[in-house]
Amino acid sequence: ENPAITYKKGSTCHFNPQTVNDDMQLHPEDRTNSMKCFDNAAKNRNLKDTEKAWAKLRTKKKKTYPNTLISDAKLDYSIEQFYKTFWSSSAINPYENYQQYVQGHTDIETTDWIDSGDSFTLCRTQQYLYRNGTSVGPMVANATTKQTLQRYGDYGMQICFSTQFEIEGVSMADCFVMEERILIESTEGGILMNVAAGSNFTKKTIYKPIIATTVKGSTKKIWEDFVDYARKLPVHPEEE
Repeated sequence: ENPAITYKKGSTCHFNPQTVNDDMQLHPEDRTNSMKCFDNAAKNRNLKDTEKAWAKLRTKKKKTYPNTLISDAKLDYSIEQFYKTFWSSSAINPYENYQQYVQGHTDIETTDWIDSGDSFTLCRTQQYLYRNGTSVGPMVANATTKQTLQRYGDYGMQICFSTQFEIEGVSMADCFVMEERILIESTEGGILMNVAAGSNFTKKTIYKPIIATTVKGSTKKIWEDFVDYARKLPVHPEEE
């Protein structure tokens, strides 16, 4: 058993950086739904079509994500390493660790990735207690995030978050959905990370400008901190 991580379905993954070493690899039996989905996608789309689809995706602007938060942040990972480190259900250092140990969120529960039905898009749901790191708004909120992941071979990867908040006793806390898109692209010597986001208001509120500005700033800080966090990790999982 990998001493750096303990994982149970629907629970938080715990990571101890002191126990990581160069010999750690993912267990061969950890062939999750995500890997099967990637295999199916590779069979159904040749490399040329995959490259074209990625080129179209990365250049297409979406109204859902009007605000650029991170632009071409370079990380010392391959696409495969980035996925196995943070996003796989058997990740060595899952994104939940960053949420818990850096952002201070608690009670994190994440479902396994499943095929959304198109044999290309993975989806999962995460629930957690969000700790507000700003001086504006409530300090704690219940958050539910729907996540999707699409991998375009070794060209790139798209991860999307849709997060809604609920605060006990505050009826308008769910007036918006926070939309985030993370694009990961292969480049010489690593990958480039781009993050865009937007607030989708589902209810009318006079506080819309304040909420939108505050959420944009706090979300930008979250991803800036994640970039720093990813750069400081001691090891990447081996590629198969």
